[in-house]
Amino acid sequence: MHLLLLFLLFINGCVNAASIVADGYGPTNMDARRNALGTLSESLKVEVKSFTTSTTDQNGLLYAKQVSESSSELPLLGTKFSYIDLGNEQMCTVTLDSDRALVLYQRHIARLGSEINQLENTQLQQKKSADKRYQTLKQLYEKLDQIDDYITVALLLGSPQLPELKTTLEQTTNLLRNLESKAPTLAIGASQLVKDLPEGGYFIEPARAHGSRQITQLGRLLRDELEKKLPNSQRAQAEYRLSGSYELLEHAISVTYRAIDRQGKTLATRQVQLSASAYKGVAFKPTDLDYDKLLNEGYIVDNKFRAALSTNFGNEALAFRQGEVVRILVKLNSPGFFYVVAHDRSNKFSYLLDINEAMGNDRFVVSVDPSQVNRWISLSPDGFEVTPPFGTEDLQLVATRKYPALPQTRLDKNGYYRVVAKSPKQAVLLTRGMKPKRKNESAEPESAEATITYTSSSK
Repeated sequence: MHLLLLFLLFINGCVNAASIVADGYGPTNMDARRNALGTLSESLKVEVKSFTTSTTDQNGLLYAKQVSESSSELPLLGTKFSYIDLGNEQMCTVTLDSDRALVLYQRHIARLGSEINQLENTQLQQKKSADKRYQTLKQLYEKLDQIDDYITVALLLGSPQLPELKTTLEQTTNLLRNLESKAPTLAIGASQLVKDLPEGGYFIEPARAHGSRQITQLGRLLRDELEKKLPNSQRAQAEYRLSGSYELLEHAISVTYRAIDRQGKTLATRQVQLSASAYKGVAFKPTDLDYDKLLNEGYIVDNKFRAALSTNFGNEALAFRQGEVVRILVKLNSPGFFYVVAHDRSNKFSYLLDINEAMGNDRFVVSVDPSQVNRWISLSPDGFEVTPPFGTEDLQLVATRKYPALPQTRLDKNGYYRVVAKSPKQAVLLTRGMKPKRKNESAEPESAEATITYTSSSK
């Protein structure tokens, strides 16, 4: 039986998710609907992270790792929409009803489970034909990759009946690697990754190493090669998003890309191995994974008070080129306050973003009133232009219900309000601080966090 399914069968009785509701706004019903679906997807990911990061079982930690790395988008089924005309804009409310939606997810899981077991039987009968077996294994890999996403959502909605699978994603991956020839260049590897993908415009993300949100030189170069071979679109207009990750092997690198539609459904999964010659002289190892874990997983999110941080390029796999204009966007689901801390990994210091024309601490803090709830707030209407020095930087959003206590800062000669700390790692701990221990589940959380990581370069 699938290791993930064994774990889910053990814990699925512990989850009791009610219906999830999200609002979106826009000049037309279609825009409002798209924004509402985006908010709903964010809510699902928050629910997943909150549940998995609070699980202490060893298998639970493995499951959390899989979700955080592979489920950047989750498939949405059984949603219902309602609209309100606000005069100057439209409001859309989307509801994911647990009882109604769980039936649909159950059907998809059962269908995929049946297809997986049929493909496994077929590939066992094809051992003498390497070519046919390879094609079957690729289909099997796609189905196994898809079923985990549906199971993830179904788990949050109730207690799904899960099929007993005859193989696992890890086993299938290893079989594929044994049959695949390694790509000697990034261009050849990119050609294999785009083979037989659905037709349409793509927003292509740089591939990230497992366990890291940092974009390396390898991730950027792979994206550049993929952009030469696929029709490109901006994120908002793209029919599909191509999301990638890679894993370091003994003498190769295994790259996986997923074609994801606007509803979060994975339509195709492609994998290729790069030989050492393909990445010779290219930086591919992310730096400081312990810091990544502290920044992104050290704080359990509570869905009752939620903060979101994004850009006009999205909030994942962010790699900017010199001259691009980036808008930083913040959204809270309740009235409150927020400030943003930037952690410069390359130069090893942290600073508060000066985002208000005000005196004292007010220059760092934004107040969100009821009229701004569930709406994206831009920190600068004209955006921020990507300029030197280049490198990797993390933005940490800290939201509070009451006016926040800010970390101590000092103004340096370059105009940065530096957090008084020895390193970004210590600055994360200072801004996070001590969180109140809640005596019961109904207690209202006083703060929430969100983070994004981006890498900038001259090209």
